[in-house]
Amino acid sequence: MPRAKVGDLFCCMGGSSQGAVQAGCQVDLAVDLEPSVLSVHQANHPEALHLAEDLSAPSDTLKQALGDLDLDGLLISPPCPGHARSRGAEQPEHGSSRSLTWSVVWALQQARPSFFVVENVVGLLKWEELTAWRKAIEDLGYGVSFEVVRAQDLGLPQRRERLFVVGELGSSPKLELAHVPHVAADTVIDWDEPRRWNPVDNAFRGPGTGIKSLSQQSLRRIAHGRKVYGDRFYYNTNKGNSTARDLSRPLWTVSCVERFVLVSEQGTRAFTVPEYLVFMGFPSAYITPSRKQKALHGLGNAVSPLVEQALLDELLGGGGSP
Repeated sequence: MPRAKVGDLFCCMGGSSQGAVQAGCQVDLAVDLEPSVLSVHQANHPEALHLAEDLSAPSDTLKQALGDLDLDGLLISPPCPGHARSRGAEQPEHGSSRSLTWSVVWALQQARPSFFVVENVVGLLKWEELTAWRKAIEDLGYGVSFEVVRAQDLGLPQRRERLFVVGELGSSPKLELAHVPHVAADTVIDWDEPRRWNPVDNAFRGPGTGIKSLSQQSLRRIAHGRKVYGDRFYYNTNKGNSTARDLSRPLWTVSCVERFVLVSEQGTRAFTVPEYLVFMGFPSAYITPSRKQKALHGLGNAVSPLVEQALLDELLGGGGSP
């Protein structure tokens, strides 16, 4: 059977594309507005046609590509800030972000694939235009299923809850994702990682900034963690004083900025990019930006390949064929 040909819109660094490859699909098109992330995608998936495009105003080149490539499926990850529950006070850019969700309808009209997978945050379910958006997709002949997926239930060592909207032309998809035992975060940690662990009363603050004293709040977090979890745990610098977390459970959701501090009997350190790759479900050899900040930004915004693969395996019967 021929492999299903897919296009990846808002492709970022290629999580959906990698999941599609793992599901036996062929990635023929990748589209993103940011040239920097598109170049990372191209380094990992050189076989695809790469287009730097603003999907709020698609060019004739993109329209032609979607029409000519004869794609079997579209993988689409519209920006999530406008739908995120953590977005805070409403800002003008949130409305612009939400409006890009409508590009799904335009892309389906142009490409007419036999299936699609849209990924976003669960907050999309509270979008005031959701009913109209779904109807517009169904009017194109697609059956639609809304799936809230917790990556930890599929074997990812990270909690990561996301919404996936899955559609098939002419039928309603029925997905039954098999749950597996949760994987502990500590199975990912390289405890002998050669980077120097910093003393507990100090912390590494990034390239060129040297070693600085931890805040009193961080010291309280560490004291709480020692009391509850012993020598090894981690905490989230974006939360309250009592947010030490147990490494015997999946990691809390990876974001696009550095928020986690790992604590052991050796001291403290940040998680490494190779560790974040595993937490996100990427292969260890996956190419990322050389600067950690950019790598983490791309990984935190990515779709987990493991989750995308599970969805496509179920949708396509495990063979990558429509």
